[in-house]
Amino acid sequence: MSTPVPTLPTTLPDVEVTASPRKGVPLVVLSRTSADGPPEFGPGGDRLPEAWAELVAFTGAAGEAQAGPADSGVRWVLGLGDGESAQWRSAGAALVRSAEAKLDGAKSAADRGLQVELPADAGTDEVAEFVRGVVLGGYKFKVTAEEPKPRVRGLRLVVPDGGRRDEIDAAARRSAVLAAATSFARDLANAPSNVKDPAWLVKTAAKAAGKVAGLGAEIRDERWLTSNGFGGVLAVGGGSERPPRLLELSWNPKGATGPHVVLVGKGITFDTGG
Repeated sequence: MSTPVPTLPTTLPDVEVTASPRKGVPLVVLSRTSADGPPEFGPGGDRLPEAWAELVAFTGAAGEAQAGPADSGVRWVLGLGDGESAQWRSAGAALVRSAEAKLDGAKSAADRGLQVELPADAGTDEVAEFVRGVVLGGYKFKVTAEEPKPRVRGLRLVVPDGGRRDEIDAAARRSAVLAAATSFARDLANAPSNVKDPAWLVKTAAKAAGKVAGLGAEIRDERWLTSNGFGGVLAVGGGSERPPRLLELSWNPKGATGPHVVLVGKGITFDTGG
């Protein structure tokens, strides 16, 4: 019986920066701790009843995620602690885990999204950390034949200030790309060894590379390695019944100048090869 490996790369939440909230998408209100009083709420906090925080003992600590009161229009209230960038990441991870724990009854795609109205003082570092926390916080890799549980599909960051929207969008996109790279590396590491032989590894990596505009991928088999003098690779691979592979990725952007840079890496599929 074949091993049921999840589809790779793991599907991650899409990230969007927008000017206004979208009706029907669950709203998240951010909150910070206060040294001498109740927690301070960001945009959307005026929808919460005045005594709500005290009633549920909400403090605004980093990573504290509390479901909002019924009929308030607020799905989650999320603590940022004192608001340092590292705490934004903790908060993002806690948010997505809390949201996914409640998704079994999700009736529509909108219910599987998260919408956050950013405070005016949220900087690019804080946004980047928050996005990374949301995108990676719910990462799972489970070898099972069972149907996967619902996941958060998207994160909408609402930035009404047009002057800040572009820089926030750039920071969010870059963070999402870095998180996707981290997630894919985890996928490759977590794939079962009885599936992850050299041929599978290079095929999976080449397929992912093929989705990147301008990135070329060539798979070199043992015959090519022999004819091109890759004796060391063949010698190490000779200890296995599954022959080695070499994946050549090429990036040739238009107008590029300077030296030709070559990076060489080793993919380990079962043991270190000596």
